[in-house]
Amino acid sequence: MATIVDRNIVLLSSHDIDAEKWNACIESNHGLVYNRYDYLTIMADYWHGIVVGDYECVLAVLWKRKLGIKYMPVVPFIQQLCILGDYTIQEEKKIVELIEQFVQYGDYNTSSEIPFSNSIVRKRTNFFLQLSPQYEILSSHYKENLQRNIRKAKREYLSLEKCTCQYALDSYAENYQEKIPIVQTVYYSSFRQLVQLLEKEGCAIAYAVRKENNLLATALFIQYENRLYNILPCTLPEGKQYAAMHFLLDKIIELNAGTEMILDFEGSDLPGVKQFYEQFHPEKQEYFQYHINRLPFPLNRIKP
Repeated sequence: MATIVDRNIVLLSSHDIDAEKWNACIESNHGLVYNRYDYLTIMADYWHGIVVGDYECVLAVLWKRKLGIKYMPVVPFIQQLCILGDYTIQEEKKIVELIEQFVQYGDYNTSSEIPFSNSIVRKRTNFFLQLSPQYEILSSHYKENLQRNIRKAKREYLSLEKCTCQYALDSYAENYQEKIPIVQTVYYSSFRQLVQLLEKEGCAIAYAVRKENNLLATALFIQYENRLYNILPCTLPEGKQYAAMHFLLDKIIELNAGTEMILDFEGSDLPGVKQFYEQFHPEKQEYFQYHINRLPFPLNRIKP
């Protein structure tokens, strides 16, 4: 942490934040895309931002209200937030104090440890793969099961093609609406809106895998700076028997190998998903989920 003193630290409504300065801080500190002003504004019901000095350090706080209680929700498609910028220990204490004055209950996912009082912290898992080596080097580290599935997919003459983000969103909704409740919520509608914006900016791209004319899998990626987020993978039932998602991710790695891109697998702690991503020999990144409950009795026995 840098030695910085006597800076103003404020908690601002999202409407009072200078979006340009906020995003400039995110970019200069190589923050994840979830921290961007437009991303937060579209996906979160409400959010405030802590601003240190002239946007030299920022942190987003998402919130909702239920039963008269203001709380922090885990918002779909926002994996983790972070304090971005330089700050002192004293400023960190002030940041935590502002959050705890603002909200007394909820969950906060962050890539940096935050000294919340009376909180329970759980370590979560994310995987990413540096794509700077050549493809031959990257693929040589694949686990044998992955290599076998890719060979199988190639024997079946699967093909990868670009598709519209709308097509990938519809495919995901159609195939997972019974399995993943989020598809039927307002958050998925908000995510559609966000993707439309990002696609216009050239920051969202989607692919489809086919066997002849049969669709087997789709995946929607968000590209921000040098990071490619695997944010919406979808494997159709028939695609599983042909290892379509193995094939799709391998092709994405091949297309971007030898560049400064990073493939962010977007998780996961689910055993099956975790085991699948581990086959690509990625690096493991831990982040933290804080659960905070400082409500007075008997409210602390009730989950809003």
